[in-house]
Amino acid sequence: MIILPKLQDYQENARRQVIEFMGYSNAPIIADGEMRDMLNLSSDKYPILTQRPARGLFSDNNNSLHNIMAWKNKLVVIEGKNFFYDGINKGSLKTEGDKVLAAINNKVCVFPDKICYNLLTDTLEPMEASYELEIGRTTTVTSNTLLLPTTADLSAFAEKDTVVLTGFTTNTQNNTSARIVSINSGVITFPNDTFKIPDANKAQGSYTEAGRIKLTRDVPDMDFVCESNNRLWGCKGNSIYSSKLGDPKNWRDYTMMADSAYALDVGSDGDFTGCAAYPTHLLFFKEDCIHKIYGNNKPASYQLVTVNCQGLEKGSDKSIQCINGVMYYKSRAGIMAYTGDYPTLITQNFKYKYTDAVAGTDLVKYYISMKRPDGTYDYFAYDLTRRLWHREDDTHATMFTFLNGKLIYIDAGKNKVYYVLGDTPVMEDEQIKWMATFGEYDEYIENKKIYSRLQFRMEMYDESQMTIYLAFDNGPWELTCHLYTDKRRAIYLPIIPRRCDRFKLKLEGTGRTDIESIVRICREGSGI
Repeated sequence: MIILPKLQDYQENARRQVIEFMGYSNAPIIADGEMRDMLNLSSDKYPILTQRPARGLFSDNNNSLHNIMAWKNKLVVIEGKNFFYDGINKGSLKTEGDKVLAAINNKVCVFPDKICYNLLTDTLEPMEASYELEIGRTTTVTSNTLLLPTTADLSAFAEKDTVVLTGFTTNTQNNTSARIVSINSGVITFPNDTFKIPDANKAQGSYTEAGRIKLTRDVPDMDFVCESNNRLWGCKGNSIYSSKLGDPKNWRDYTMMADSAYALDVGSDGDFTGCAAYPTHLLFFKEDCIHKIYGNNKPASYQLVTVNCQGLEKGSDKSIQCINGVMYYKSRAGIMAYTGDYPTLITQNFKYKYTDAVAGTDLVKYYISMKRPDGTYDYFAYDLTRRLWHREDDTHATMFTFLNGKLIYIDAGKNKVYYVLGDTPVMEDEQIKWMATFGEYDEYIENKKIYSRLQFRMEMYDESQMTIYLAFDNGPWELTCHLYTDKRRAIYLPIIPRRCDRFKLKLEGTGRTDIESIVRICREGSGI
């Protein structure tokens, strides 16, 4: 009998190739191209793994800078108590600190100071106005006029202002509110039958009012303000307010005319946390709901709809950005995307519970700076097309604005203003430090396995360097390889790891390196 030799078992090597490098994820199980941690990475060359572009310096003298806002292709700056427009100091505000800015027509309104900058007059103007009759003076009242002294300073009032009138004592029915028709040498004319004449004086059609009459045009206190359809809208507590059409100084005209002001109270729990204008309606946020106002810009047509959902987190009102019909904002659960119905969470796999979010956009990416529980900050970029998150660094941005096609932000840690994308890397090291930590590689093979080789394909730029670390079977990081090049070149690098069941990979570098692919080759061992 012929005995044939026994055939040896042959286990073909398994080849796992990563050629699509995705973004940040801290899910329990992540895809091969995702990263659990990263520094200064970008999706700009997707699917290649690369670093973010360098930033550029916009201004480096901002020790007391609070707010910036692009308006009519120029920059509004609040520095200390000073209001700057196009680099020129236009005057002083009432208080120092963070402000809420809202632009309408030719005015920029500043809250809570209730001051506006008028571009046409090139001055700062108070939004509120008040006049009180001098002690001991009287005034003649007809059904539609007040005869005040010719020396009365009424310059802060204007025709069509709605004022609240108080101080009437002879006839208290006249403590009311009304719209001014005209002002002329101390004579203020109102609509007919605004004032009631006592029966004893009806024959002459007027009477002398002995009370100290006061006229007030006031603006409600509001925590958050936005502009929509030529109106300013604001909210505070449980109240929502709208100014008159085109007039940010008048908020008390409730005549229900097409251009009149508007106000309402809502019954939901908690205070408002922010507001914003969506293309088809207005959004007033609380932490657990969104109040929507629909209508055709006439108070009589406004309708309130309330949706219980993940609303805007308190302290993250500056995270709101509307981009191509999608409203992005920070809720307590994470970053939400709202498209007109219910918001959707787009940060399911972030490591920390962030707060105090501030965001901006260049219409290509959504950039956001958020506070960690330990008080430090993370700065992320979200690619709107590829829907990938990348952590850039620990920048603490306090405000963004889009000026002449470029996104700029205040860096509170450095007291400077930077371009997110600089034409030249002014005041920033060109050799950006970067890092990528990939998830644990475990091929999901029940038997033991042997990794025979790792292969890297990359392109390293001038004077760049990269270090490769491996951690085997939950062990510590071990330096495996360090590369440096003085000129740009392509590199193919094989690494033979030691035997293990699973491993993790970390790349660290300085300068620019494009990682094109990572291949791992393994074969199945025995089940013993």
